[in-house]
Amino acid sequence: MGDDVTVCGGSVVIENCSPAGPNVTSGVNLNAPTIIPTLTDDSFSGPVPIGFNFTFYGNVFTQCTIGSNGIISFNMGNANGYCPWALGGVGTLPSNGTAVTLNSIMPSYQDMNPSAAVSPNGNIQYQTIGSAPNRKLVILYREIGAFSCGISECNYTGIILYETSNNIEVHIGKKTVCGTWNGGLAIQGIQNAAGNVAHITPGRNNTVWLANNDAHRWEYQGGNNYNLTPIPYIQITGTGSSLVWNNTLGNTSPYNNGTLNVTNVPPGTTGYFLTSSACGTALGSVSDTSWVTTASPQVLTSSTPDVCSQSVGSVSATPGAGSPPPYTYSWPALGQGTQTVNNVGAGTYTVFMTDGNGCTSNASITVGDSPATFTGSYTPVLCSAGSDGTATAVMTPSDGTETFLWNDGQVTPTAVGLTAGTYTCDISAGSGCSGTVTVVVDEIPSMILTIEDQHDALCNSLDNGMIMVDVAQGTSPYSYSWDQSNSIDTVASDLFAGTHTVTVTDFNGCSDQISLTIGEPDPLSISNLTPDSVVCAEAFIDIEGTGNGGSSPYIYTWTENGNSLDYGQTITVNPVGNNTVYCLTLSEECGSPAVTECLTVTYPEPIIPQINPDIPIQCLPGEFTFYNTSTNAGEIFTTEYIFSSGNVILANGDEDVQLTLPNPGI
Repeated sequence: MGDDVTVCGGSVVIENCSPAGPNVTSGVNLNAPTIIPTLTDDSFSGPVPIGFNFTFYGNVFTQCTIGSNGIISFNMGNANGYCPWALGGVGTLPSNGTAVTLNSIMPSYQDMNPSAAVSPNGNIQYQTIGSAPNRKLVILYREIGAFSCGISECNYTGIILYETSNNIEVHIGKKTVCGTWNGGLAIQGIQNAAGNVAHITPGRNNTVWLANNDAHRWEYQGGNNYNLTPIPYIQITGTGSSLVWNNTLGNTSPYNNGTLNVTNVPPGTTGYFLTSSACGTALGSVSDTSWVTTASPQVLTSSTPDVCSQSVGSVSATPGAGSPPPYTYSWPALGQGTQTVNNVGAGTYTVFMTDGNGCTSNASITVGDSPATFTGSYTPVLCSAGSDGTATAVMTPSDGTETFLWNDGQVTPTAVGLTAGTYTCDISAGSGCSGTVTVVVDEIPSMILTIEDQHDALCNSLDNGMIMVDVAQGTSPYSYSWDQSNSIDTVASDLFAGTHTVTVTDFNGCSDQISLTIGEPDPLSISNLTPDSVVCAEAFIDIEGTGNGGSSPYIYTWTENGNSLDYGQTITVNPVGNNTVYCLTLSEECGSPAVTECLTVTYPEPIIPQINPDIPIQCLPGEFTFYNTSTNAGEIFTTEYIFSSGNVILANGDEDVQLTLPNPGI
C-alpha cells in the first residue's frame, strides 16, 4: 500500500504498491491452489496430501480427506465416501457415537452443498504453502451455500494446519444458519480417534450459531492436549476471490486495478485497505492500511492591551492542536515574522501561520488601549498597637519612571513602619499616567484569653489543681508559660492553691496574660475530743474525736503512750496505768497534712478510810461527832456511814456527821 499521508484538503490517490499483485501481509493468498471440482453434496474428497508430517492427537498423518459439510477427516477410509449431514441425533462431543466426527477437524460442520447448482460461484480448494519447517496446509471453503437454503446462506471458511507446531487455525469470514433444515445445527472443534477427547469451541457444540470475521486456534501441547483460544481473524483468498477497496468508515470502492482516487478526503484520519469480496460482502483485510489524515490547521491569537497610548501592547499566535511544527509566522501590518510581537499600539492585526504540513491558517486580534491600573496592597500590623505594618502602591504596566508620595511623607513604592490606619499614595509616570492609591492597613486582632475550665486542688496542700486556657484570634501557633507550673500547653494540672498566671505568646511574638485563683479544701482539724479523764484502775472508758475539713474519707488512728493502738472515730480503752496518754491522728485518703491531738486518763489517789469520834466513851444515850480523817480527802465524793445501830448516813465529801447512840456499838 501507499505511505501514510496528511493532506490539507482536496483529493488523494492511494495505490496498491505490491509489484507481484495484492499485498497480503494481513491475510493468506493461495496463488496456485488445487480446486476439488467433483466434490458434490454430502461427499468426501479423495486423499489430500498435507505436504508434511502433521501430528493430530499424538498420531502422525501425511494426508487427509475434505468433506463437503465442513469437516476434515484423518480417517482415510472416508476418502471418496459419504459425508453424513444429519446432526439432530448426534448430541454433543466428545462421543464415539458418530463415526464421521472421530479423528476429525470440524471448522463448521453443518449441512452444506458445494455443487454448482447450489454454489454456482463457490468451490473448495487447498494448497500447501511456505517452506520447511514452516509449511502450512491451507484449505478454503469459498462461497459454499447451505443445503436447502442455498447460496442465500453463503459460507466462507479457511483452515490452516501448521508444520512443526502442529497447531490448527480456523478463520470464518461468514458462517450462516439455515434454520429450516437440520435444526440449523453446527459443530466447531476437533475430536480424537477414540471419541473420548474433544476440544470444542464454547457455545458451538452441536448448537445454532453464527460467525463473522471470527477465528480460533488449537495450540497443540502434545498427546491429547490442546489450548483453544480466540485469535484475530485473517482473510484467506484463493482462485475466484475478488478484491475491493474499503475504509475504516465502512465505505467500499471498486478495485480499479489497485488505484483508489479519494476526491473528497473525509475530516480526521481514515484508513484505506483492500478486502476480499465474498458471499456478497467484504470479508476481512488482505492488505496493510494506508492512513490519510485531513489536516485541520488552526492558529489562535491573544493580545495584551496598550496602556495610556504608550505602544506597550503585544500580540501572540499559538498553533492549534491540528497544526504540527515547524511553524512560520507573518504579521503583515507589523512587518514581523515572530510568534509574538511586542511594543504594539492599539489596532487590529492579522497573522498568517504555515505549519509542518504546509497548511496555512490565519486569525485576527484587536489590541485595545487601556489606562494604567493603580493598585495597593499591605501587610498588617502584627500586634495590637504596633507599628510594623506596610503599604505598597503599584502602577500596571510600569514604565520605570513612576514617582510615589505617601500622605505620611514617604516616597518609596512601599511605606513601612505603619500603625493601623488609612494611607494614600499619589503616583505619577513620565508617560503621563497618574493615579492615587488608597490602602487601609489593619492589625491582626489581638489574642482573647479565656478560662475554658478549672478546678481547685482536690486535697489541702497538694498540687493537683487545674486551669485550662483558651485562645482566640492572634496568629497561631501559640506558646504558653505558667508562672507556677511546668506545663507548656493550654492546660496546667499541677497547681497548688493560690493565684496563677499564664503568659500566651502567638506566632508573631504578641503576648497576653490571664490569671485565676485556685482554691483548696479546709485543712484537717479535730473537735469534740474526749477531755482528760479520771477512771478507776482496771476500768474501761470510751474515747472519741470528730474530724473536720479535708475533702475525702477520714482515717482515725489512735496511739497509747506512743504505741499504735486502734483505728476508728470512737474506741474503748482500758488504761495500762495512771496518766496514760491517748493521741488521735486525723488524716484523709487524698493525703493532705494530718493533725494530732491527745488526752490523758488518770487514776485517783488511793483513799484509806478512817473515822474518829470526838469522844470514845460517853454516858448513854450519848451524842457523838464523827470526823472523816481518811487520806486523800480531796478525792472523796461521798462518804457512807453505816452504824451497828442500823443507822446509815450519806455525807458529801469528807463532811463530819453527828449521831446520838442509845447503845454501845460501832
